[in-house]
Amino acid sequence: MTPVVFGPATIAWLNSTVTDWNNPPPAALALFENSTWPIYCKDKYTLVFNLTSPFPPFIAALALTPISDAAYILRHGPGTPTSPSTYFQTYPPPGTGPYYVAQIVWNQYFVFKKNPYYWGRNLTPAEIAANPLNAPGYFDTIIIKYVPEDSERLLDLTSGKAQIAFIPWADLALFNSSKWVIQTWKWSAITVALDPNVHLWPLNCTDFRLAMYHAINITQLIESAFYGYGEPMVGPEVPLYSNFSGYDFYDEGNYPPYQYNLTLALILLEKAAKECHFSVTLPNGTVINPGAPPLKPIEFQASTGYGDWMVTAAQLIAADLEQIGIPIEITTVTPGKWFTPYGDFQTNLQDINQIPPLTFNGPTAYAPDYLHPCDYWIAFVTNMSGWGNYDAWDNPRVDYDVLKACTTINITETWLYLKDAQKIVYEEGPYDWLVALTTQVGGSFVWPSYLTAIPDPTETGTTTVPIINTIYPTGLQPYPLILR
Repeated sequence: MTPVVFGPATIAWLNSTVTDWNNPPPAALALFENSTWPIYCKDKYTLVFNLTSPFPPFIAALALTPISDAAYILRHGPGTPTSPSTYFQTYPPPGTGPYYVAQIVWNQYFVFKKNPYYWGRNLTPAEIAANPLNAPGYFDTIIIKYVPEDSERLLDLTSGKAQIAFIPWADLALFNSSKWVIQTWKWSAITVALDPNVHLWPLNCTDFRLAMYHAINITQLIESAFYGYGEPMVGPEVPLYSNFSGYDFYDEGNYPPYQYNLTLALILLEKAAKECHFSVTLPNGTVINPGAPPLKPIEFQASTGYGDWMVTAAQLIAADLEQIGIPIEITTVTPGKWFTPYGDFQTNLQDINQIPPLTFNGPTAYAPDYLHPCDYWIAFVTNMSGWGNYDAWDNPRVDYDVLKACTTINITETWLYLKDAQKIVYEEGPYDWLVALTTQVGGSFVWPSYLTAIPDPTETGTTTVPIINTIYPTGLQPYPLILR
């Protein structure tokens, strides 16, 4: 385990007996305000971060991890990595938001109360309309219950016992009326991708991968596995970035999604069979590249849970691939087991023989970590990936393009570098980004139309649950209605 190295200001703070850090002693203040350090205090309310190179997504990435009150954490014992403190599970660190956690009963419910000290409690309707996420909230108390059973949540919502609930895809059709709001996204950011292990034969053959992609009936996949809540996409960027800082960062090269075309799939498969020395037998008995070793069944690993969408989708894709003679063997694992071999790029490369030949990009699919086009590029297709490049695919030119794109402050240069990178990714096909979902995985949150609320404003796709301080009676909300 890598040891934690503290700077002198932190060490002085940890060793100090001072209790009033609103007025630190001169010696400590001098350490805190030492501008030669990478991070220092400019004044009581300002932290300065000195980066080694430009990184435009820095603020967005910083916002990913909540900054907690360090004094509160230390006062109640953070514990150790192997034995963390359980105090914070029941008594979360204090924040500055419009609600605070008043009570927790684990595996039952959370109680949120309006924060009487919230800095925005007296904002005017005009000020809230300018930034609705600052709303002080309408309801004094909000209770969030843990209800794992789909049928119970459905009954609670329709009977009025609950006002907002997560409803699975299979039941959303029950709420297609003006009486209900089903939260969907106009521009999605959550992507479902087919992940071939590009280090294994024959998946290391580009034409073989492309043949698979063109054999997949994406329309049927969206309708049958995702109940219609998705659209075909071209990766690695997602439709959410169709307008970012005035640029279309989605599909910079204007490529179409891999089209369902069995004729093209067979042409590519024949090329791959000759290049990579294998044969396949089509359903009609025709043998492609006779005399070469027959292609053995390829494992397709699917995780259970989350409505078992991975199992359904794997079955549909297996049937599609068998139309061109590619035999598939579906195996299932639990979500916990699925995640076992994965980590950053180096971890995935090290564990490559534990990674299945075919799978999807996780039981919960993939949503962004922060709001910037560089997120998906770094995560999916570079050796800088901290998570997301599941099959450790690497191309030096793509690495170069993405690094340059994400360290320049010139947005035009960012777009041009990513356009070049996308050409390589599209032609080599390390992944097949199949679907951009228009809800979160498995379903969506639903509420009666007499309530208005705003979901995750970055539309990350992780969840469609409303932000609790934006829940208002329709017509009384001090912010404009938004497009859903």
